[in-house]
Amino acid sequence: MRDLRDLRDACERLVAGIEVPKPFDIRQFCQNVAEHRGRPISLYEVAGMAGEEAPYGAWVAVSDEDRIYLEQNTSPLHRTQIVLHECAHMLCGHAPNALKDEAFLREVVPDVDLAAIMHMFGRHGYTTEQEREAEMTASILLSRTGLNHAETVPADDTGTLGRLSEALGHPRRDERRA
Repeated sequence: MRDLRDLRDACERLVAGIEVPKPFDIRQFCQNVAEHRGRPISLYEVAGMAGEEAPYGAWVAVSDEDRIYLEQNTSPLHRTQIVLHECAHMLCGHAPNALKDEAFLREVVPDVDLAAIMHMFGRHGYTTEQEREAEMTASILLSRTGLNHAETVPADDTGTLGRLSEALGHPRRDERRA
C-alpha cells in the first residue's frame, strides 16, 4: 500500500489536465471528463438507491456511454462527491468490480439490459487500494471546485447549524489553494 503522500501526489498528477469549471457545474465537469476519455457520461439520480448494504453511487459502462447512478435523497455536496468519486474511478482506469445482486441492479437500473453491461462499479466503504485512490482523486477534484461545506448552510442561518458551521469551518483551507 502506498503511503498517503505518494497516493496524493499520484492523484494530483492524474487530474492535472482535467478542467474543473468555475463556477462549478457537475454536468459540465462530466462533459470535460467525457471529452478527456472519449466516451459520453450520463447522470441518473435514483431515489432510495442507497442503503446499509447498497452504494450511494455506481458507474455502469454500457457499449456506447458511461452512466453514473447516484442517490437522489442526499445533500447536493454529497451528490457532487459521489459523481466525482465515480469519475475518479474512470480517470484512474480501474478494473471492474461487479456488483452481483441482480435484484438490486434491476431496481436501480431498470432501463439497462444486464447482459449489455460491460462494467459495473458498485461500491461503499474504502477498503481497497482502488477505493482509496478514487476517494483521494475525488477529494482533490472537490477542492478544485471551490465548493465547501458552508454552501450547504443558508447564508442567513443564525441558528445552531449556522453557528456550528462557522465554528467548525476551515476558511483558511481555501486561501492556501488560491
